[in-house]
Amino acid sequence: MGLKDRNGTDLRDYWKNGIRSYMGMTSSGFPNAFMCYTSLAPTAISNATSIIEVQSDFAVAAIKKILDSEKQDRKIKSVEPTHEAEDGWEAYVDAQNAQTLMPFTESWWTGANIPGKKAQQLTYLRGLNVYEEEIMAKLEGWQGFDVRYWGADENSAVESDPNPLKRKAEDVSHVDHVEDTQQDLEDASEARDILRPTALA
Repeated sequence: MGLKDRNGTDLRDYWKNGIRSYMGMTSSGFPNAFMCYTSLAPTAISNATSIIEVQSDFAVAAIKKILDSEKQDRKIKSVEPTHEAEDGWEAYVDAQNAQTLMPFTESWWTGANIPGKKAQQLTYLRGLNVYEEEIMAKLEGWQGFDVRYWGADENSAVESDPNPLKRKAEDVSHVDHVEDTQQDLEDASEARDILRPTALA
């Protein structure tokens, strides 16, 4: 696509060691860039029209929120996710997949069918309705985003989520519906140990 971040790094190079995004739609360093029909979203388990509509609705709502800031004291210049938010979202998707046999597949489900590509969990499994509820809720207070304002010093214009998402899967409790994630991961790990010989045979 030729999309480059603030430092001139192409998105292709940013994703060289694995896809990184927040909610499957935004990437750190790429301000005001919203993507649709993406990985790290429920794209593979929903039809194209539905997922594009949900993600487009999010982008429109975010842009409207940016434009509405003109009526307030501070006019928003750009929004982009934090690295911590990207890490947390990837961990959240990993935790969902850990309870399945997906981690054992060498297919397009994990991207392992492409030589040289990092195998990773690419599909949000909680369904399109839950996904829509979760991503729209993130707009309240720009959760997980850095927000920069016109007329503000670049070094001081960033507002981060006061409770940034963390990298490790045991910290994905920022999502209210995921209670017992750590226990789920432990159970999934035990199940994988039992199933591994069969799954890899």
